[in-house]
Amino acid sequence: MHLVPLWRISIFDFFGIIILKSTGIFWENQTGGTLCSHPKAEGIFIPLPGHWKPDPDPLLDYSGEYNPEEVKKFLSSSESLSSVFSPINNNYRLVSNIMEESLRLEEAWVPVTINNCFLFESGVLGPFVGNVGILTYANSD
Repeated sequence: MHLVPLWRISIFDFFGIIILKSTGIFWENQTGGTLCSHPKAEGIFIPLPGHWKPDPDPLLDYSGEYNPEEVKKFLSSSESLSSVFSPINNNYRLVSNIMEESLRLEEAWVPVTINNCFLFESGVLGPFVGNVGILTYANSD
């Protein structure tokens, strides 16, 4: 197992998605605002355009159970996000064992399903349409 602490990377304002896959690489972030949680997820990290990150963040200091309505609120604050990602369906716990530990909703840790990739000319998300991932970014803390 290899652990990459995203919150220690010197890029202050990163934004990306961890696509949940068995890779042996775990990505960790500091999340939940002042709660300072440190969830991790195994997979592939793909940087996303920084301007996709909602400002202000609708999940500022949010920490709780996975709630599709809160995810919708987050995604609808950015046209780009809402056209590429959606909340995970009600069967999310059946996706994989990898996901069960990773699935929580907090500021800077937003589980989603990848719907399409047409916004990327290179199609970088194309192979992952239908997969579950975690949108993650530098939190407010």
